[in-house]
Amino acid sequence: RDCTMIDHKDHRFDFLKNCAPKSRKTLRDSLAPLLKVKTDMEKAEKELVSEESKVDLQKERVWSSIQQSFDQLKAILDQRKSELVRKMSLLAQEKKNALAAQKKVLQAAQKEVQLLVESVERNLESTSDQDLMSIHKQLQTKIEEEENHHCRVSLTPTASADISCWLPSPDVIPEYLGSVFDGAAREVCVSPPAACEIGSPVKVVLAAPTALLEDVSFALESVVDPSLPQEGKVVRDSGGFFSISVTPQVRGRHKLTLKVKNEEIVGSPFQVFVKIPPSTLGQGQLGTLGGLQAPWGIAINDKQQLVVSVAERDGEKVVVMEKDGTVIQTIESDQLKNPCGVAVDSNGAIYVTDIVAKSLFKFNSK
Repeated sequence: RDCTMIDHKDHRFDFLKNCAPKSRKTLRDSLAPLLKVKTDMEKAEKELVSEESKVDLQKERVWSSIQQSFDQLKAILDQRKSELVRKMSLLAQEKKNALAAQKKVLQAAQKEVQLLVESVERNLESTSDQDLMSIHKQLQTKIEEEENHHCRVSLTPTASADISCWLPSPDVIPEYLGSVFDGAAREVCVSPPAACEIGSPVKVVLAAPTALLEDVSFALESVVDPSLPQEGKVVRDSGGFFSISVTPQVRGRHKLTLKVKNEEIVGSPFQVFVKIPPSTLGQGQLGTLGGLQAPWGIAINDKQQLVVSVAERDGEKVVVMEKDGTVIQTIESDQLKNPCGVAVDSNGAIYVTDIVAKSLFKFNSK
């Protein structure tokens, strides 16, 4: 009445009995995509459950292969066999954990979708026309938000049940005794070490069934000194496996690049940290640098200078100094509250974590 008699004559209007059926149809039609999402989620959950069981089956098959192979070897190989079984079990558990976590998220999303579907259907069946019109926009918004949110839920398993193993020939005791790795990448598969020691070879087994010996190349590069040559070799084993061995000469971070047919494999370059052998630790005279009230973190830049985060009261800062204690640079900021961890990238930029400011800061050391 007000819309026709007062100053709202341009407003669009219609009788409630005409609007309500249209509103119900709009809401019911809008449920169709969400119901499809619900169906897809149910299907994805079944796939996750199936993939979980396959992980256990494949784990048992690989374990059986390892057991059969190593039973033909001498007692001196038992320790290596145990390491492989342990690594395989850890890999299988990681896959199951990933699948279980994904299934938990999927089930929670399913529950949310189901609750919303039930809520909308309940309102469609029992709510009066007038009340329905008052909550129509709210319900429509919830449906769209739920659809957009749960469409981003991954319906593809995040881990596969594919576990493979490389086993040594029983009549020849090889230098590198086997490997267990994720066999999802069937064409090229590699299991590089995360760390090694100066003077000890970095040993990698590369699975490339269709490659020839001349197709495989590698490069181990020190981040501190990329020009330093690193010598090594590639040996082709049976079954399309390649043994790669290279010995680092300096400590610190290294990049291991692996190529097959002049193309880098997935994951390359790999990060390898070279440590000082335990026999050399503690040798030589140690020095002490004083004068820092609350040093927290330390890093070494490409100039072999010390980068120290200091959490002194009313004097939070990052100090760059020579190893003899000579201060080269002091970096201060009003935003620093309690600087802790510190790291330096290959370009000299300094990264500092601050637990009070709840932030990660980046500074240019120049």
